[in-house]
Parts: sequence; C-alpha cells; structure tokens
Amino acid sequence: MKSVYRNLVSFQKAIELVNEMMSPVAAWEKVSLSQASGRISYIDVVSRMSIPPFNRSTMDGYAVRAEDLLIQTGGKPARLRVTGSVSIGEIPNGRINSGECMRISTGAILPEGSDAVVRIEDTREDGSFVSILEGVGTGENIAESGSDSAEGSLIISRGHVVQPHEVAVLASLGISELQVFRKLKISVISTGNELIPAGSPYTPGKVYDSNSHMVFSTLSAFNFLDTKNEGLVPDDWNRLHTAIKSSLEGSDMVILSGGSSAGEADLVYRIIGNMEPGIIFHGVLAKPGLPTVFGMNGSKAVIGLPGFPVSAAMILRSIFLPGIIRMAGGNYHGEMLTTSLGARLNLEIGKQNLIPARLGSSAVYPVTGLSGSISRFLETTGYLSLPGTSKFLEEGSKVNYIPWPGNFWQQNMQLIGTIDSLNITAIRDALPETLLSYGEPETALSMLRYNDASNVILRVSGQESDIPQIIGIQNEEKMVAFLVAGYHIAVKYGDNYLKIDELDKLPESVKILGPPLKSLDRIMGKSQEEKNFLSSLRRNLTRYYTGNSQADVKIEIGNGDDGSHSVMSFHDVIVSRETGNNILEQLQKKFTQIRKRA
Repeated sequence: MKSVYRNLVSFQKAIELVNEMMSPVAAWEKVSLSQASGRISYIDVVSRMSIPPFNRSTMDGYAVRAEDLLIQTGGKPARLRVTGSVSIGEIPNGRINSGECMRISTGAILPEGSDAVVRIEDTREDGSFVSILEGVGTGENIAESGSDSAEGSLIISRGHVVQPHEVAVLASLGISELQVFRKLKISVISTGNELIPAGSPYTPGKVYDSNSHMVFSTLSAFNFLDTKNEGLVPDDWNRLHTAIKSSLEGSDMVILSGGSSAGEADLVYRIIGNMEPGIIFHGVLAKPGLPTVFGMNGSKAVIGLPGFPVSAAMILRSIFLPGIIRMAGGNYHGEMLTTSLGARLNLEIGKQNLIPARLGSSAVYPVTGLSGSISRFLETTGYLSLPGTSKFLEEGSKVNYIPWPGNFWQQNMQLIGTIDSLNITAIRDALPETLLSYGEPETALSMLRYNDASNVILRVSGQESDIPQIIGIQNEEKMVAFLVAGYHIAVKYGDNYLKIDELDKLPESVKILGPPLKSLDRIMGKSQEEKNFLSSLRRNLTRYYTGNSQADVKIEIGNGDDGSHSVMSFHDVIVSRETGNNILEQLQKKFTQIRKRA
C-alpha cells in the first residue's frame, strides 16, 4: 500500500509553522540569584543604580585637586599637605581644599573636593607633606560614578538565557531574585515493538533504544526545560494513546520517535489526528526526515520524530529546537557557519539535504551512510543543511554547516546598541520578542557591517536630516535608518534653567545631579557646544552626582516635546540592513524612515 502523508510541507515551511504555533508560555516564577543561571528572563531587567555608585580611585596613591599641580615649573615638584587617608569601604572624613591631599586606596571613594589621583609611585612623602613628582589632569586615575553601568541601562533582556558571568552583574546591583519563565515541561517517548531498554539482555531481532536518550540528553542540557524520559511504548494503539494522553496531562509537550511514517502500522500521526486542532503537518520534504509529524492538542505540542537516530537528531535540531526554546520563552534561531566543502557531494533534487559532517580547519567533510547508521555520530561535529537545487556540489563549494547542540548562545544579535530605560518601552512596543543586547556604538556598527548583527540602535546628537551622515552610512551599504525618539537635556536650578557657561559660576557648595558622564560621551556627532557642555560638567566633577542623591541643580532628560531650554539634544535611531533582515518589516510599520541608501 502506498504511503500517504497528510499535509506534506517544505523544510522551511515546517520551521515557520513550528515557530508560529509554539507560543511562549505565559507562566513565570521568581528564583533566587543562585538558581538564575541558565533560566530565561521573563522581564527586561534595568539597572536600578549606577556602577560604580560613587567616584572611586583606580590606583593606590593620593587624591588631589588637579589645578593644584599646575604650579609645577622647571621640574620642581608640587608639595601638598596630607590631611588624612581613605581606605576601600570607608567614607572620606572631610574634604580636600586647595594645597591639600589624602592618601587613597584602589577602589576607595574619592574625597569631596578632589578630582584626580596621583599614583603612589609618582610621589615622595615627607612627614605630613607629599611631593608630587608627576602631574595629572582632571579625572585621571579615577572611575566616575556610572562609568561601568549607568542607572537605567538594560542589563538582561526579556527572553535572554542568563549566563553565569551575568549573575555576577545582577549581584553587583543588589538583585537577589529574578523573574523567569517557568520551566517548560517535556515528556519523551520512544515507540516501536523492536526496541529494548539499554542495560537489558540483548534479544535477536531487537535494537536498543537510543532516540529517547538522545532527545532527553539534548533537552536536559537546558536549565529552562524540565524534561522527563517516559521510556518505551510498543506499537499498540491503546497503550500508545494512553501514554500520550497521560504525558500531556503533566507536560507542555510530548516528543515521540518512531511510528511517525504513513504506513498501516504507524500510529503516532493517527493519534495526533484525533486531537484538536490536530495535525499541523505530516511529512517534510527533507532527506532524511520525510516521516516527521507535528500537531497540537490545545496549546500543547506533540512532535513525532523519525525513528532512525541520525535523522531524528538532525530534524530535532533543525526544525523543532528553535520552536521549543521559543515556547520556553527564549529566542534562538540556531547557529550556522558558511564554509567550504571538502569533497564532491550528491544531492536529492526538491528536498532539503541534511548530511552529517565533520568540520576541519579549512573545510567541512561529509560523513556518508544510511540514516540508521548511528555510529556515524562518532565521526561528526554537526551536519550540512543544503537545498536540493542541483544534483551535486563540487569540492570547494560554499555550504551551510550546523554544529550539534552545544554552545548555543553566541548568536547574531537581532538588535544591539544603546538600550536603556529611555527607549526600551518604544522598542518593545515595536519588537515585543526581539532579543536585545547593549553594545557600544562603534562595536554595534562594526557588527552590522560584518553581518554579525541585523539591526543596531544608536544614540545620535544633531539634526534629523544629518543623522545618516553622522552615522556614516555609505551608499553601497544598503541600509535604512529609523527614528525611534527624540530627547533634550536641560539644566534646572530651582525654578530656573541654566545655560552651559552658568554652571561654572555656581557657588562651590551647590551639588549637581545628572546622568553618568560616560553615557553622554557615547552620543555620536558632538558639536562644539556639546563638547563645551561636557567639559563644564567635568570641571564641576567634585560636586557632580548620579543616582538618587539630593542636589540643587538637576540635569533633566525630556522626551523632546519642549526643547526651549535645551543645552543638548539627541535621538535614538535604528539602523537596519535592507536584505536578509527578518524584523525590517516590523520596524517600517512602527518608525519613521529617515533616509534610504540605495
């Protein structure tokens, strides 16, 4: 009898249907920081304080007023009176006045009145005085408050898998718990009368089950999945139906291997066909991988993998793993390397060809054999995924290579750049499930140009019409810029607004509250007026604070509605590639196109 597949689909269509149907679970839970590694963040975590939270010394030495060292002439060292010392973890006792200094340890709070640190090796102490042998400029050998991480900066993106080194950053911000997606519950079943469990005596005509262990081990590597191996079920309608029904009651998903083809004895697709909505696709135009079935029982997924282990492994990895991670709340599109083919390769026309392979230093080499040949796993590092558009590929042809699951998280960033509390609401409104990552502007642009990022967001000062020129978009780069939001900065002293030059005229006792200066430094395309503004703030460093400190003067960032008192304005701009960009259409619907480069 001829096998008939219900709803046979292309390889790419299968991937699209899985991603469409596997919506993220809505449930979440809080976990302690010690349990957060490997879990998927349910929220965008934004820094609630600046790191460091105070101006601190980066050297052992002496905290000084840089202007006091200007008296050095003819090689004669400046001589300052030592008024005390500051160790790490201590609050300075008193302030530094003209002609004075304090001993200071690395990491200690910079005393009020000082604006630089002289290295201890550049000094010579004599009683209660110290001679400064080498001068320093304002800001030298100190880390400004917020220079590491500014208050309001994006720390962890919703949908991001938290890594161990990121747990350290969360802890440094005083965060003890994290809101994460609950673990996705998955049951794994192997079907077939021919299977026997590993560890049991061998019986002629039987084979040891390997698929359930492969699937279970693949998924158990993820801390955001709760995977259970339900063992073996024979090709018996009642027993298999009962096993699937029971597993679905306690799981979000059931993954089966075997029994997914279209023969009389294949039961998996028949059981899924009785569900609601039932079969989404049955049969995929892939070699190997044709007997693949995917269905839904309400919001729960049921997957039927091919019975042959190599085929099952490649189909799980290619078609279903991105959807499983999406359903768990994550965002993963897989790793793929374009490299050279090390040997001539025959292909099947009209199907996606999945071919186990071994990656070398200069090429990738196919490992041929039947899909049931499980020992091929030992020779492979991954596999090739090639469309059947020709009968063969010659040695040296460029091919797409996919590694076996391992280090998943070095993926292309969908949106990288300046992402913080100012723009995150607008970004999430347009791109609710896009993986976000903070990045320096120059790095983000380089990643975009080298195709390691598909979109970048930049904070740019200047007129809207000048933005493409400021960013440096070239005609041949085929990029599009989108305006997200505009902002202005005003300086308010009580009920009055100040101009740039008025900051230097304020009494020394007046405290200034504003964003970390490094966050202003990052804005591209500075005019001379903007440089003067930053210079003025740095000249007033000894009384400049970030965070929630009480202050007389406040530097306010507005949304651009009222820029009449602005001393500096800037915009958030998304720059996207015109080709190969899966979120370009979403950006076009949400944001104003500034200028298109052909």
